[in-house]
Amino acid sequence: MKRTISAFLSLIMAVCIIIPAKSAMAATNCFSISVSGTLLDSVAGQALDKVNDERSKNGLEAIIADSALEEFAQKRAVQITLAKDKKLNNDGTVYERCSDGTPMDFIFPDYEQKVFTLYGNDNALTAEKLCASLSKLCSGEVAEKTKSAGVGVFKCGGLTVYYVIYSFDEAQMPFTTFIDHAYSGNINVHYKYVDYYNYYANMVSNKYFSLSVTGHFTGYINKYLPIPTSQIIFKSNNPKVFKVIGTKGYIKKTGKYTLSVLDKRSQVLVDFKDLSVTINRTAPTIAVKSAKKRTLTVKWGRIKDGSGYEIQYSRKKNMKGAKTIRVKSAKKSKRIIKKLKSKKKYYVRVRAYIDQGDGEFVYSVWSKKKAAKIK
Repeated sequence: MKRTISAFLSLIMAVCIIIPAKSAMAATNCFSISVSGTLLDSVAGQALDKVNDERSKNGLEAIIADSALEEFAQKRAVQITLAKDKKLNNDGTVYERCSDGTPMDFIFPDYEQKVFTLYGNDNALTAEKLCASLSKLCSGEVAEKTKSAGVGVFKCGGLTVYYVIYSFDEAQMPFTTFIDHAYSGNINVHYKYVDYYNYYANMVSNKYFSLSVTGHFTGYINKYLPIPTSQIIFKSNNPKVFKVIGTKGYIKKTGKYTLSVLDKRSQVLVDFKDLSVTINRTAPTIAVKSAKKRTLTVKWGRIKDGSGYEIQYSRKKNMKGAKTIRVKSAKKSKRIIKKLKSKKKYYVRVRAYIDQGDGEFVYSVWSKKKAAKIK
């Protein structure tokens, strides 16, 4: 990606790299995500009716919708659009955690028998399709043991997710109201469901980069969400090339560096390696002349978008012991240096600079040295 800071500074910078991240569990490691859609209870009810029709043909009693299981199934259908546990068991005992990190063991402590789940997504889900995916509840050993269930179907945009939880226990309180209704709310999502971090650098006022991070979630919706910058610590391993102050990045010179990103909530540390900056810096053209006694007039070509200029002058060609004058105006193109020694030769060079804020500056290369004998 190529960006231009000014007429004398242009750079190429790698600004988006995807790194897998692993995070530890902690109760406070959640943040709230807004989700809206429709809970298709009618599809859930119709699918359960079709399952029971098949069970009747096989001489099995009907599965009863359980209020607690139904409530949980609806909740989980919403959650797994964004946060689907990588270890979510789609054909057996539930070992999963909810989106906020709560283990399933704590949610159904009163159920003596094991609780099982089935889940999936289908953009054109119907009761018939859902019934077909629940064939193991229609016949066979599992079907013979299953007595209660909850079915959640959630439509979010063009995505429809279903989540079915079933048990070998009798329904504790039957659920009978299968009516579609809108859902809008926030769900707490644990940082363990962020499997990738993306780093971005966006140019601000042609002076510095605003640094930000997004997290990619493991759910069915392919969604990246911003990680609050208050929770992120940025650090550059080479500040002479790319210097970081807070969430701002300042380009200093051509080179490579590694940007470390620490997520304070999850304690995930991600290193974005081999980032590079290439700076092509155009120097101003200059002219020098001693028109009056003990003075030297320096003129230079103005650089577009610069903040000002620095002038160095010395009696030595290698600029040893040079004195520096800072011209704090991009509009000026002339400076008279006074109180110089007559009959002596002085060497002069000029460079432009950009004031990046926060006391940070970035410079062009020095111009070619020009020399003049002082009157």
